[in-house]
Amino acid sequence: MPDSERQGLWWRRATALRWHTFEDRPPGPALLVVGDGLGHLSQTVDTELFDDPGHLTDLGFDPARQTLCRIDAERRPELATRLVPAAARWPVAVPLDTDGRLGAPAVGARGIARLLCGQPIAAPPITVADLSIRTVLEAHAQIGLAPLGRAPRAPLCQFLLRHPDPRARPAALALLAAMAQSGIRDQLDGGFHRAASDEAWVVPSFEKRAVDQAALLQLYLAEPAFHWVARGIVDYLERRLLVGDEVLLGEAADLGAYDDASHYTWTEAELAQVLDGELRRVAIRAFDVYGRGELRSDPTRNVLFVAVENATLAAELGHSEPEIDALLFQVRKRLLTARDLRPRPPLDGPASDGTVAAICLALTAAAAPLGRPDLAKRAAQLRSRLARLPVGPGHLADHALIGLALIGHHPEAAKRRADRILDEHDDGAAGFRDVPNPPFGHVQHPVTDGVLPSANALAGQLLVAVGTPDAMVRAARLAKDLIGDPAHRAVHTAGLQQLALATGADANL
Repeated sequence: MPDSERQGLWWRRATALRWHTFEDRPPGPALLVVGDGLGHLSQTVDTELFDDPGHLTDLGFDPARQTLCRIDAERRPELATRLVPAAARWPVAVPLDTDGRLGAPAVGARGIARLLCGQPIAAPPITVADLSIRTVLEAHAQIGLAPLGRAPRAPLCQFLLRHPDPRARPAALALLAAMAQSGIRDQLDGGFHRAASDEAWVVPSFEKRAVDQAALLQLYLAEPAFHWVARGIVDYLERRLLVGDEVLLGEAADLGAYDDASHYTWTEAELAQVLDGELRRVAIRAFDVYGRGELRSDPTRNVLFVAVENATLAAELGHSEPEIDALLFQVRKRLLTARDLRPRPPLDGPASDGTVAAICLALTAAAAPLGRPDLAKRAAQLRSRLARLPVGPGHLADHALIGLALIGHHPEAAKRRADRILDEHDDGAAGFRDVPNPPFGHVQHPVTDGVLPSANALAGQLLVAVGTPDAMVRAARLAKDLIGDPAHRAVHTAGLQQLALATGADANL
């Protein structure tokens, strides 16, 4: 979707207010609003707060003194990484004072309203991903599944998969199994939505991004029992986001009249139009499709998630497990065919070079385990394109991802990326700056994990991959310095802890 068209959809009701980009905002106090634009929660903030300037004035916003600035987290991840707390969901509002200092962030419509009213803002909840490996494993032992917040934490799962503690890998596999059965996985086409809107992971935020598919594809290659999930991710990429040698950014939210997710969800009547007899009986029980669904905006609509294991389903309905597998295959095939006839959510694209590199890494990793040599050829196409890119100024994560994608095939080009990081981004004991001249003087070293490891952790992985003695020493010092800093330990550090394991740094694991 062109940027101009996307901007027409994003925050589309806020036409009565004067909004600025981060770069063109005038000097002085500002309210920085970070959102994903096409997401349900960002649109809710529009309707509840930003569609009425008088309402904002009543809440205490002074347009004569403050300016409003929007930041699209998908288009400007380097800003969102600094501004959005690790455990928060978009939208997030952050006050910026005259001196350029950032205030405490506010999350969601109520949080932003409290901020404008001058009321105290509650800190975002701490998740297990914020804490130590011991805490993660203790939580898993107590409740069987460590909470992850509302978005997949691929760095945490990778850390658990590779950690030497014998309890770590089973904990990671339990998390992967839960994600595969949840509502954030599209049970029909195999792709993953970017996050859930509830703690139970039933109702997703209806966006599918290329970067999420890349991160989760590599996770589901870790165990042959999950390769069917990995194949589903590849199928989705090939159907929607891989176009020739281009990668699209993702599939945007479903924008019905009330953001009703009508493309992805089903009513009982819609299910009956597609399925009958035993197929319908199996689908209703397997995916919990009954009269009252899961969407608050329209309780008749059902999100498809795995409500019961196949063995239990077979026992309840009087079939063998192979028969249930065959019936569910037909159910998914028919429902997907019918869904493809519905209006589709728009596609965003093209993806950034860093996202292309992440997809390249994922396809390369998937080729042999899935028996798909054509995926290696597709990755080689993307890699050749990345190798031709000039090594100019850029973001730390992009340099690191591109270098990692090139390391085994274009080593000189990969080393140029590493050299650029060391020459322009290295800040000694404080780690690596995301950009050489950061826009915020006091927030220069983001270490927060997202769907991928933090930019600092990715830079360290590239140094390890380069493998020279100097690079290995710098990578080990990076992990030790950042993990040893309490300010950095307070956010997600799974990627850095994984780097510490790879380099032998003492991270008190």
